Amino acid sequence: MRSPRGLLTASGYLAGRHAPSASVSTTGHNSLLARTFQILAQPESVRLQKHPAPNSGILELRLERPEVKNAINWDMMRMLRSAIEKIQADTTAKVVLVASSVPGAFSAGADLKVWTMQFG
Repeated sequence: MRSPRGLLTASGYLAGRHAPSASVSTTGHNSLLARTFQILAQPESVRLQKHPAPNSGILELRLERPEVKNAINWDMMRMLRSAIEKIQADTTAKVVLVASSVPGAFSAGADLKVWTMQFG
């Protein structure tokens, strides 16, 4: 059985690459990695994935609003809360990787367009 560090190395996280999602269709090693990720929830702005290897306990929470550099609006807040509740309920979770789909940026913070529309 691989250690968590071994799983992260094999998936590319320690090399700065992201592990493929379950929908990726490739061959060889990447195909094996693509099949190992099971999507638990794939809402519009937040994706939660679990590595199904026995006792790995690795979950990835990915922000998916690249068009606004992951600016957080009310819908995204609800999706984050839902994902966190799923993580809390998962008794096998040991590590949660929080990642961004935007190269070079994690999150722009609050979505100011939503705030100005709602609060003037």
